[in-house]
Amino acid sequence: MDASNMGEALIRIQTEFVEMPELKLTLAQAQRLWALPRDVCEDALNALIERRFLIRTPDRVYLRRSWWAGRGESTVSAPVLTF
Repeated sequence: MDASNMGEALIRIQTEFVEMPELKLTLAQAQRLWALPRDVCEDALNALIERRFLIRTPDRVYLRRSWWAGRGESTVSAPVLTF
């Protein structure tokens, strides 16, 4: 993957989650919203999980970690899945 494509995807995705803190998306929804190829979208979402900005729930929904914590949930016990 081209580093500039990944950088652009990271900025676009993170910006949307900042602007809409309660945004919850599956991988397929994220691909459609940002018109990204599956591999670029998935890699960007995974990078944001590794940076502890996003989490992925057991039902494969991506959401902002701080929103999860704001619900009174512990980020330590947040349902983070690895790929």
